[in-house]
Amino acid sequence: LWFRDQEIVCLSMEFPALDDSEGLIESLGEPTAKLDFYYDIALYKERLFLYPEKGLALFLASKTPNVVQIEVFPPQTLETYRKNIYYLEQPREFSPNE
Repeated sequence: LWFRDQEIVCLSMEFPALDDSEGLIESLGEPTAKLDFYYDIALYKERLFLYPEKGLALFLASKTPNVVQIEVFPPQTLETYRKNIYYLEQPREFSPNE
């Protein structure tokens, strides 16, 4: 759960148990945007299928319809999602001097 000012901003779950992820993706139609995301150290280009007006983001592995992460949030614009939820920063090693 992501909180801001004591309100839930986003619910995020890894490896959701979806019976038919391909069917779900088809039923949702074309995403508003396809964004990049990092999973562990791998960059997945345009594999975050974003439906901000529906309050849903699906993170897909590779070129398969396998959903590795799902986010549920209040419906919003693409710009609001990018500003308040979307995060894309290359993973890096932790330095004890930081």
